[in-house]
Amino acid sequence: MKTVWIRADASSSIGAGHITRCIALAEELREAGVSARFICRKLEGDLIAFINKRGFVAETMAGDSGDWTLLEDASKTCAVIEKYGGEADWVIIDLLDNGIEMDSALRSVARNILAIDDHADRKRDCDIIVNPHFFPSAEQKYKTLTPPDCVTLAGLRHALVRSEFRKARQEGLNKRNNEIKRILVSFGGSDCAGLPDKVIEALLPFGKAGIKVDMIMGFGDHDSNSSVDYDGANITFHSFVDDMVSITEKADIVIGAYGVSTMERMLLGAPSIIITISESQMALARILAEAGYAVYLGSGHDVTPDKIAGAINRLKDDPYTLRFISKTIMERVDGLGAKRVVKQMGL
Repeated sequence: MKTVWIRADASSSIGAGHITRCIALAEELREAGVSARFICRKLEGDLIAFINKRGFVAETMAGDSGDWTLLEDASKTCAVIEKYGGEADWVIIDLLDNGIEMDSALRSVARNILAIDDHADRKRDCDIIVNPHFFPSAEQKYKTLTPPDCVTLAGLRHALVRSEFRKARQEGLNKRNNEIKRILVSFGGSDCAGLPDKVIEALLPFGKAGIKVDMIMGFGDHDSNSSVDYDGANITFHSFVDDMVSITEKADIVIGAYGVSTMERMLLGAPSIIITISESQMALARILAEAGYAVYLGSGHDVTPDKIAGAINRLKDDPYTLRFISKTIMERVDGLGAKRVVKQMGL
């Protein structure tokens, strides 16, 4: 049986997206009869239990969870792979700030390297590079950043979304009736201290007016002693949710950060109001909004409750735009990205 190792992390600072999109790939690999195994660091909010629940093994690396250089990370990753027999058919790398140093170091244990990249701003040594964002200039940029024979898979056609979202897609648009009756708030697994209270303040009038609000709380998001008054507002708080499909498809709009969950919402036709929680998200969120695929309000540090409420009201008062966004984003993300990537891997 062919073997693929996946090097990816999640944490309260990194978020959950790197792991969830790698699970999408791992599930397609499993369907193709390939053994997919994860290598992760033990961190707060690492999602190792979630990986195991999806039926995959997650090996952890020796040593503490402090800051490592890319070469130290590569060395520890190689040690895990060598422990299980050495050379892998493929190693998939999906890490923040990764670059050519780690790619090249992993060549000693991998016949092929697949890199998942978000920004096209550094050199890579890989056989396939996947940039799953709406990023029109990505293919041109990678020509100078990757080896001549590297295959570039860029754009929303290669969005890495788990299979359960694809299965729910057919019913997604039919359930949307151009009204806002339910709002989902989710900023992924990241710690975005302070932002949820701004969102709650913005949503209180809507909740009191009968609009249902679901808030998925991340690590350290919410202080139970918050002074915000929820009395009379129809707001339900959730901890980390395994079944994101059900809660997303019920939502008429979603307020959240930019990331993998943005593609999940697009697949289900749920328009996004995006508030970025890191500088790295800003350019991609802006490009998506300029194309008409989302509403972008800027950084969580700068956004105000009034600005959030204003964006909701504009969509609420314009059912044509709400419907147009739903239809358009579903056309852009079809949920087959992981299948396309695995096919290109020749597995």
